Amino acid sequence: MGHDEFEVECAAMSNETLVTEEVSHRRSIASYVTSLSLTTVVTVGTCGVTAPLMVPIGGFKAYKIHSHHKKLKSVRAELAKRQLSTAEKKKRDVLIPATVTMTVYIATLGLADVFDIVPDSIQNAFQAPIAESMGTDSYGVSAIADKYQVSIQSTGTATPKNK
Repeated sequence: MGHDEFEVECAAMSNETLVTEEVSHRRSIASYVTSLSLTTVVTVGTCGVTAPLMVPIGGFKAYKIHSHHKKLKSVRAELAKRQLSTAEKKKRDVLIPATVTMTVYIATLGLADVFDIVPDSIQNAFQAPIAESMGTDSYGVSAIADKYQVSIQSTGTATPKNK
């Protein structure tokens, strides 16, 4: 999906979906930055021995960070157009993705990087049944709080941005 296509898609989103997208992209950036940092540390820690494997993976992660950042800018621009404030930044928006990424990376000795190359749609296919059995969506328990926050903001209690 191109950048212009995503902007058109943002314009068609409801306020609630737009705020959810903003939080989602913010969390994805935190996750990929953590993963890229760990990949860099491993590459440096092995004195470059793992570079042939880690450099392409690092490049992919840098691309994903850039892609999510562009989408986040589009979402925030659409929120500004609608005079809605962005979702309140919370520690969990960075700490949870960073902690999960770090834990998985360490537990799998970096082999989880293979899953970064697998498209999100395939990853979501594995996550959806687990999330459904727990009675929530793919983001787990934090999604419940996010839905509550989004519903408050999209019902007109969101404060307009002061310029």
